[in-house]
Amino acid sequence: MECAAVSLKNKSDEIAASSEQTESYSVVFNFAGSLQLAHQVIADAPATV
Repeated sequence: MECAAVSLKNKSDEIAASSEQTESYSVVFNFAGSLQLAHQVIADAPATV
């Protein structure tokens, strides 16, 4: 799961769509505000940033 600020949603959706056409996996995003994402990372959320 990729964590990204909600302000990056449009570009992230483009990247995910592109990679899903060329890769054998799909990308799952967790969009939230920066503070929410920080709390999730501190709490050991299983994700990449």
